Order: sequence, then structure tokens, then C-alpha cells
Amino acid sequence: MRRYIVPVPAAIFDTRVRLLTDEIRPEWDESVKELHRKNYANLVASLSIELGALDFHRKIEDFKAIGPLPFSIVSYHNEFLNQARKAFVQGLYYPALTASCALGERILNHLILDLREYFSDKSTYAKVAQKSSFANWQQAIHVLVDWDVLLPEAASALRKLEALRLRSLHFTASTYVRLRDDALEALRLLAKLVETQFSVFGPQPWFIEGTAGACFIKGNWEQNPFIRKFYLPVCPAVGTHYSYSNDNGRWLLFDYKHYDGDTISDEEFCQRLNARDASLLAPTTMPLADHIVCFEWQRRA
Repeated sequence: MRRYIVPVPAAIFDTRVRLLTDEIRPEWDESVKELHRKNYANLVASLSIELGALDFHRKIEDFKAIGPLPFSIVSYHNEFLNQARKAFVQGLYYPALTASCALGERILNHLILDLREYFSDKSTYAKVAQKSSFANWQQAIHVLVDWDVLLPEAASALRKLEALRLRSLHFTASTYVRLRDDALEALRLLAKLVETQFSVFGPQPWFIEGTAGACFIKGNWEQNPFIRKFYLPVCPAVGTHYSYSNDNGRWLLFDYKHYDGDTISDEEFCQRLNARDASLLAPTTMPLADHIVCFEWQRRA
């Protein structure tokens, strides 16, 4: 009767760049246009303080170039990626480039080390069974693909990032003249990896299709090693009449302790969720009633 819900409110993200790049449309009402202008001016003023006024025009252009910080269920991804992005915006392109390559390797190592215990029956397990870290990207990517862990787009992003790493960290004279382009490409590849493999919403095969307002893990994916290790620790299992609230920055989720019934399919869960009566949602009042349970949404470190 329950499915694991993905904690969007607990994710780290930064979508301010969209306000900088969205253009006013002729069909908008004048009040909407004026609101957009005010929001734009306020954002530029705050970025001037955050980024510094020196060389601000170039910083704004670099801020727009890197795009939004993607949603991720894993906290260190976006915290480290955000540091690399900040270096890029400050014009520190080589630190941004090297940090992006290092984070790509760290993600690969986490995936191998966190998941290999589940794949001891695979022929590729012997290649990674004893090592404590992995610098050979091709081998690590091959192993993760063999284990059906990496989605195709994530594997492609990692392969492209590895080629960029080899060209940039080992001596290649062209690095000097294409430094900004390479740093920007590395950041974009990392963003593609994170938003593809660790997203809180999207077309990933483990999400139930068509659910309104949130994403849920499919029932037949709950025992998948990748899902068990990276998603389920931060995804409470809820029924269709859950609710949530924000308590001074703490996202709290409320649900009924018991639901009538035994087992329902993902399709029926989706139908019941989308057709639910708002008046019957779990109450968010404190103290909790005996029939209500409360979770606090947190990110995975």
C-alpha cells in the first residue's frame, strides 16, 4: 500500500540562472512583465554582493553559462559541484576544471565501493574486489555498466569527462588556450551525470510514471542495489494520503500509520494518489495523533 517518496524539498539546488536567462514574452500581462523586471533587478543586486562587483559583467555571463545547479539526492555531489561552479564564476577556470574531474572520480569510487558487495556473483567483481580506490575510469565505468548501475546518459557523461580529464590534467599545450571552454564542459558533464543518475525527479526507469506532485520508487525497483543504497535511506515509505509542512526550514512529512488493504500495483498507487481527496490528507498538527506518523526529510551525505 506504500511507496518510497523522493524528498524534493530536502534536495540542494540553485535555479536562479533561469531568471537571468528567461526573456520577457510579448503575450505576458504587464503586471507579470513588471514583476519579472523587479525580480531580475533584485537578483542582479544580490549576485553583485555574493560574487563581488569587480569584473561583475563577466561573472554574470559565466554564472549564466554554467546553468542551474541540478537536484541531487546525495548532498556532497551538489556541495562539491557548487564549489567548482563558484570557482568558475570567479574566473578560476583551472581550479574549476580540476575540481570537476576530481568529483567525477569520487562519484565513480563511491558507486563501486558502496555497491560491490551486492555483485560478488558477477565476473567483473574480481576486478574491484580488493582495491580501496579506483583511478582507472574505463574499468570502473565498464564494471558499473556490467552491473546495470549506470544509466546510458550517465555512462556517456563519465566517458566524456574522463577524456577531458586526461587531456587537461596531463600535459597538453592546448589546455592553456581552451581553459574556460574545458572547465565549462566539465561542469556541464558533471551536471548531466548528477541529474541523470541521482535526480529527485525525471524519466529515470525507477520512478512511477504520472504521479502528481512528487516522484515515487517503483515497487519492483525497491530491491535494486543502487536504489537500496542511494535512494531508500532518504525516501520514507508513504501511502497515498501523506502530507508535509515546513517547520522553520525542517521539512516534515506526515502519514497514516495504517491503510486498509494489502498490496496494490504501481499503476493503482498512481491513480489513487492523483485522485485523492485533499480533505482526507494526514493532518500536520502537533502533537501527533496516535494514528499519524511523522518523518523529517534529510539528504544522504
